[in-house]
Amino acid sequence: MPDTFWKYEAYLQINTLLLAVFGTTLYLMGGRPKVEWHLLYGAMALLTVMAQRGLRPGRQLRQVLAEDYGRFHEVWIYFGLNLFLWAMYGRGLTTGFFGF
Repeated sequence: MPDTFWKYEAYLQINTLLLAVFGTTLYLMGGRPKVEWHLLYGAMALLTVMAQRGLRPGRQLRQVLAEDYGRFHEVWIYFGLNLFLWAMYGRGLTTGFFGF
């Protein structure tokens, strides 16, 4: 994958970590979400970031997948992880702002 993709991934992951810090701070200050599912969306976003980090070139998770399953289609895996992460952002925003 090109270098610009990895820069995009880094920005997306930093954004997710910042959202986690802000959300945790609000939670500790007593700002409980109206819907408890909101906490699950945040946790799933963090798990997605950890999976993305593990699948980068030269990382352990990538090597394990390549050894167990042969060559995997990294473009589709990253597309799926990013799509899922954006869905978690959207759902987290709707539960946070609009209470759906």
